[in-house]
Amino acid sequence: MKSVADFLVANRMAGRYMLTVSSGFGGAISIIAAWEMVYNSGLPTQWWAMIGMPIGLILRISGFIIYFFGLPEHFHIWTFEVPSLPLIMAAYLRIALFIACTGGQISIMIVDFYQGILLMLIFLVLMCFLMFKFEWNDIIAGLLIAPEGKSMLNPFQTGNVQDFSIWYFLIGVFSMIYNSESWQGNSGFNAAAKTPHEAQMAGIIGSWRGIASVLCMLLIPLAAVIVACAISCDNSYLYSW
Repeated sequence: MKSVADFLVANRMAGRYMLTVSSGFGGAISIIAAWEMVYNSGLPTQWWAMIGMPIGLILRISGFIIYFFGLPEHFHIWTFEVPSLPLIMAAYLRIALFIACTGGQISIMIVDFYQGILLMLIFLVLMCFLMFKFEWNDIIAGLLIAPEGKSMLNPFQTGNVQDFSIWYFLIGVFSMIYNSESWQGNSGFNAAAKTPHEAQMAGIIGSWRGIASVLCMLLIPLAAVIVACAISCDNSYLYSW
């Protein structure tokens, strides 16, 4: 790490695959929230969540927010010409002061890259274990035990679902567009690519990688539904495992 550019944006030397793996995996809170959503409302949540899938690809392919707002380089206060960059950076660095200072974006990106690889391997092993441990017919049987209007299988029979209805996901789509490339925690990754094309390709590949991640995490709350049904309905069925 030899310069400010090294510290903040890894000297803009990151390729698409480094960015895809290191910046593409959610934190622990996001993963647990996804599990809770599927556990409470079943598979219809995944149906409505697919609404955002083409939006993310369109944002990446179009290059949305590659240039930041088109702000002028200077503006005038009374008779003085004031450069925009120092004022923007002063506001930005007030937040950046709370970021760990040990190795800058270089260490963050490399550590997150290995974390992303490790987590995908862990989820792959866990998915294989759950598929071996629980039969798909039992998972479906557990999801079928749901009140009227709160189906955990049919997205068009969820009129009584309050927590994760279609409005939850429509708000998510709006947030995806409104907050595109603006999350503070990902700003270093957004600016670390070698070229704008590498940043764009990392976003596209990362969108497809996200689909695989969701499928891996989906089995965990589904297995939890089966265990809960087994405990409440027939403990002898649970012991057969």
